[in-house]
Amino acid sequence: MLDAEARLLLDLMEQAVKDGRPRLHTLPHAKGRAAVDKMSEDSEAPPPEVAATLDGAIDVPGGQVRFRRYRPIGVEGAGLPTLVYYHGGGWVIGTIETHDSTCRRLANKSRCQVISVDYRLAPEHPFPRPTDDALLAFRHIRDNAALFDADAARIAVGGDSAGGNIAAVLCQACKRAGEPMPAFQMLIYPATDARRQTESHRLFSDGYFLTQELIEWFWKA
Repeated sequence: MLDAEARLLLDLMEQAVKDGRPRLHTLPHAKGRAAVDKMSEDSEAPPPEVAATLDGAIDVPGGQVRFRRYRPIGVEGAGLPTLVYYHGGGWVIGTIETHDSTCRRLANKSRCQVISVDYRLAPEHPFPRPTDDALLAFRHIRDNAALFDADAARIAVGGDSAGGNIAAVLCQACKRAGEPMPAFQMLIYPATDARRQTESHRLFSDGYFLTQELIEWFWKA
């Protein structure tokens, strides 16, 4: 049985298609991304308050990766437990803006600093660039923890969907390299199996937004 709020959201999406809005998987990737960004801007409620935010950028090969730091309300000083967060979106859509409210809530609920990483997206930056960006950003934060008011021993990684995949891959990369590992992984419905042959994929690949066609659209990027 589907949650009532989730059902309402799906109904609104279906009504938008009936009103003439194209389905995401029918658009070129860049236009699809722009449409999602516009929808996020139009529908976003006022974000939860946090104590402070700070935007910055990390140099990576061929450019920079933006990040946004969130300090939770009521948490002072340095040496903060820190979650490095990677947004979802099939490695194609999503930004630190689309997940701004999510990161604010995570910071306040966990009383941890959250650092949201705006890794570069496919198809303009195809695999393995998004994962490489994420790993370089994590290493930079870990190796310069004091500059980020972070406790180097309490830096975790997390993300939703494609971001959960990135966080999991990042941990495997650190393990293989013999580097200091994240304190833990927080994986929210992570994409961990590219074969797409599970029972849940068979049962729910149509009618629940993340359709078979949309998943293929992401993978083709």
